[in-house]
Amino acid sequence: MGAEDDGTPIGIKKNMSKDMRKNFVNQLNNPDRMSPTLYLSIEEFEYDGKLLLWVYVPPTSTVEKCVNRIYDRNEDGDMDITDSPIQLQNMYNRKSNTYAEHKIFPYVTKDDLRIDLMDKVRNLAKSKNPDHQWLTMSDDEIMRSAGLWEKDFSSGIQGYNLAGVLLFGKDEVIRSCCPGYITDAIYRV
Repeated sequence: MGAEDDGTPIGIKKNMSKDMRKNFVNQLNNPDRMSPTLYLSIEEFEYDGKLLLWVYVPPTSTVEKCVNRIYDRNEDGDMDITDSPIQLQNMYNRKSNTYAEHKIFPYVTKDDLRIDLMDKVRNLAKSKNPDHQWLTMSDDEIMRSAGLWEKDFSSGIQGYNLAGVLLFGKDEVIRSCCPGYITDAIYRV
């Protein structure tokens, strides 16, 4: 917010920023406006002397409705496709390939993983099948075979995915890549 459609910064008034951010978050969490509701962080920053509000909207496998309508982005326009079965099907097909566990972290290296767990992996595989193919594979080959290291052929990004990080990542790496992984449990008798 605070930029023209062509990206030219025009800024917003400083005294309006707090109310705009609050309204934005309230609208995203209102099931009458957005369904399912969204959790997005809005950031304030200054560019070229102008105050701007910025939001990153990650791709998801979910189709969102805005006031019970479904929109698809086409360049700088939002196309209402609610009543178009073919366009809706195309959107669902596109989104069916987007799952959180396939998010690739290109900067995660072997040093960030608990490779010492690979012996346990091989032992588990051996207990199920004494001739399991993983018994003769390298650690890297097992990671690829298990789908924990991927290459996105549309972007060229390659590396360990979220599933690989959650299974083999060191605690600080998991915490960085997936901050919501810590949960609390309440036990009631």
